[in-house]
Amino acid sequence: MRWRLVAIASFVSGLFGFILWEIVIAVWIARMSRPVVTGNSLLLLTGFVPLLAAAIAGFFVYRHTSRRRKLQALLSIVMTLVITAGSYLLGSRLLPHQLSVVRECKAPCV
Repeated sequence: MRWRLVAIASFVSGLFGFILWEIVIAVWIARMSRPVVTGNSLLLLTGFVPLLAAAIAGFFVYRHTSRRRKLQALLSIVMTLVITAGSYLLGSRLLPHQLSVVRECKAPCV
């Protein structure tokens, strides 16, 4: 297996997916004129950004390996999604005010 290729492609794609995801949320969602509610479908649609980054990484690894292509591509997709989710969780713990979407509640928010 080409572990370095899988690891580097997953890491780069995971960080790229996280950064692009945050840019989409910050520019498209947070700057909207109407407030973001909990069940907003636009916020849910932004979840496709990391999935797209993972698919691109999986395709790249699949095309650049000679043996066990499907296993390496699947491993790359899973690692990319884990790195993206881990980056978001780490970023939300370290920078809670910059990586949050302001929600407006009719009842008192907890």
